[in-house]
Amino acid sequence: MGPTSPDMSKEERRGVHASRLQDGVTFQVKTMHDEHTCSNVKKVDSKMASQAWICDKILDYVKSKAKKTIVDVQIDLQRKYNIIVPYHRVWAASEMAYEKLHGKVENSYKQIPDL
Repeated sequence: MGPTSPDMSKEERRGVHASRLQDGVTFQVKTMHDEHTCSNVKKVDSKMASQAWICDKILDYVKSKAKKTIVDVQIDLQRKYNIIVPYHRVWAASEMAYEKLHGKVENSYKQIPDL
């Protein structure tokens, strides 16, 4: 960031102002304007939380047969990992977890004897 002036607006003064010390290697931060205007992680869909990642995190819920709705699981993920994940991704992850534990539903029908 370039030099700042008292006449500059807050938007113009964002960033860090630092100078190099006498050793020529180290910098010293003089001022830091760290006001953020962008959304924080809690308010944004976390793209890093894939179905597979969520599946691993909720496997114990599915194993315990806890009576939790997808919304309950969404809230738990938000509280525990500070992320917001869309309903459809949590639902797909719960299906994946169920399949991981119990196999595909279609395969269960194959085990029913023909009459």
